[in-house]
Order: sequence, then C-alpha cells, then structure tokens
Amino acid sequence: MSARARKKTKKKVAKKATEKRMSKRKTAKTTKKRVTKKKTGTRATTAKKKGAKKKVAKKKAFKKKVAKPAPKETVKKRPLTADEKKARARQRSAERRFLQESKAHLLSRRAALIAAYYSAKGNTKTSTAGG
Repeated sequence: MSARARKKTKKKVAKKATEKRMSKRKTAKTTKKRVTKKKTGTRATTAKKKGAKKKVAKKKAFKKKVAKPAPKETVKKRPLTADEKKARARQRSAERRFLQESKAHLLSRRAALIAAYYSAKGNTKTSTAGG
C-alpha cells in the first residue's frame, strides 16, 4: 500500500468515526427531549390488558440418588522406632556406597578406553584419563 493510499484510508476511517460520534450525540439529544413525566394513577398495564399469565417457576430436574461409596479404612502413620531408623540409615549408606563404587568403576573404564584409543593411535597421551 502506497503512502498516499494509506493516507486516504486513514482519512476515510476518521470521517466514519466522526460521523458515528455525531449521530450518537444527536440521538442522545433527541432522547433527552422525549423523556416526559410518567402519569400516575390506576391504569391497567399492557400485560393486564392482554391477560398475561403469571410466570410459573420451573420445576427442578429430578436427580437420582446414587449410593455413596463405603468409607475406606485409613491406616494412621506411626512414628518410626529406633531399630527402623537404624535399618533405614544402613540402607541409605549402602546405596550411597554402591553408587560411589559404580561411578568409580565407570570412570576407570572410561580412562582405560581413552588409553586404548590413544595407544592404538600410536600416541600414548593418557593425561585426559578420567575426564
């Protein structure tokens, strides 16, 4: 879109907006003039004249009763005994030891592989062993 065309469309849009605003103002003014004081007295409303029926409240949908599931028995947590605590600690330390050993094993394997690679190359550069 050229600059000129853009300018034209801008103008058009602005014009439309102002027209809308002005029309709104006009309608507001006319409606203000039209408002008159309500007449008081015992006149029948249009609804009464037409014999409108009273609104009847809708009946609520009937819900089927569903049997509730039986309550589950919950086991209360009790604090650990000293023996249990010791056993858990033992287990934890064993796991830690196992992990350390496996890590050491992996590292040694890696070092061996690196050494083998470099020796095969004919350059025994094993300074990078173990990462």
